[in-house]
Amino acid sequence: MSKTQLRVAKTSEKEIDSLFAILNEAGSLKKELEHNFLEDIDFSEFEIMKSFNRENEEGFLTDFVRHLSSIHFQRILFNCQTLLDNCADPDSDTLDFNKDIKRGLVLLNAQKQEPDFDNQAKEYEFARFKSENASLKNAIQEIIGLCQDDDGSACAALDAMDNIYYIRRIATMAIEGITEQDISDTLPDEPTFK
Repeated sequence: MSKTQLRVAKTSEKEIDSLFAILNEAGSLKKELEHNFLEDIDFSEFEIMKSFNRENEEGFLTDFVRHLSSIHFQRILFNCQTLLDNCADPDSDTLDFNKDIKRGLVLLNAQKQEPDFDNQAKEYEFARFKSENASLKNAIQEIIGLCQDDDGSACAALDAMDNIYYIRRIATMAIEGITEQDISDTLPDEPTFK
């Protein structure tokens, strides 16, 4: 089945309990019907079905269907299907979370066990950012060296590199917790062209 992407009304615990109750009585009735006719069954043990019309099978069946419909069993089943489609591991024969939920739970658990988890994640991102900027600085310097012609003027490619520099600076500021001073300490100086 495909994942369900709808907002659905959530069933209630009362509806689920009501569905279990009528289905349990239906199971008990099935056993009774193996040995008795409907009119011969003692319904005093049946909490729900004892109030059903037992004069004939059609009346009993009508009351059963009416009761089943009143507990919104379709909503209960649709809720179950939605949860299975979106949360359960489709490759497992037993009820288990899918891989995305399991990965999320591992991260949540790590975050709970390590109080400084968020800061460590920011430090890791900042270190990765510094490394990428060093590579970018080297690339810019190499291009400047390659693009200078005899009179010392830079070629048009340097304009493109200048734009990359500013785009990189703006993107960097989006990283949470990094100040503008942190950024200027890690980025290469603004390119100057002869």
